Amino acid sequence: MKILGILVDSNLNFKQHLMSVKNSCSKRINILRILGCRLKRSSRSVLLKAGSALITSKLFYGLVLTSTNIDDMVRLLCPTYNEVVRQSSGAFVSSPIPSIMTKARCLPFRVALVQRLAQLAVRLLEKTPAAINYPVVSRANHYFQQITGCTLPKVCHTLRNSDREWFNHPPYIDNHFRKRIKAGSNESVVLPTFQEHITNHYQHEKYYTDGSKDIGFTGVEVVMGDEEESYALPEICSVFSAEAHGPLTAVLKASSQENTIIFTDSASCLDAIQGDRSKHPWILLGCGSSIPVACSLVIAPNTNRDVPA
Repeated sequence: MKILGILVDSNLNFKQHLMSVKNSCSKRINILRILGCRLKRSSRSVLLKAGSALITSKLFYGLVLTSTNIDDMVRLLCPTYNEVVRQSSGAFVSSPIPSIMTKARCLPFRVALVQRLAQLAVRLLEKTPAAINYPVVSRANHYFQQITGCTLPKVCHTLRNSDREWFNHPPYIDNHFRKRIKAGSNESVVLPTFQEHITNHYQHEKYYTDGSKDIGFTGVEVVMGDEEESYALPEICSVFSAEAHGPLTAVLKASSQENTIIFTDSASCLDAIQGDRSKHPWILLGCGSSIPVACSLVIAPNTNRDVPA
């Protein structure tokens, strides 16, 4: 019986499927031979990419099931994998496999297999923490520990890795300052432009945010009317993380009953929110379901007055 391209036998050892994959991939190796002979300057990287697309991807297909019989998988498919690397790198038939792998900068088959299995486990753990109990994740952790001596690291849960849901109201982002003010603009031009924007939004509740990083310190400051909140983040955080955490704090504190405008001097942070493809958790939280409908974000000039630096 064949399910999604995988032959399932009565013993569930997938030997029939592995033999079918081996025979299919052995025929595809001829494509690499033709490419290597006919190209005047056959590039090793091009042939390796072609081999990865045509053959290696097929060898590792269906690891969720086939990894239950990893010993037979290594025994049957390892020679085909080695031949792909040999043909792609142009090595002699008598060349030892370890030297071929080193020259081609490829992992040995069993290590590459465990790497793919670990990547699969990480993707599952990103989607749900309950995946820690999945058999494929347990197998990945077991084989990973055999090779490296370490267990799989903890994986953060991905909040969203696709477009914003249709029912979530996107934040309004005003890049007015970016169009009118360039880097190095004189303060006599910057401050009047900023004051004009403040005047146009006199009915809005105004929040000012900024993040910075120095040696051994990463901090965030949020100014909310008469209140001011400053706090430190873990030293490992980047400047972008600090800049992203400021608007997040402002969004969580903003009232859904009042029009709110949040000023920040981080263009990269606003681009990430506006682009809607960032996987940074604080960006996702800031522009997710928790954002008030009347909240807008504005890029403000980085000055020492009017806007906290």
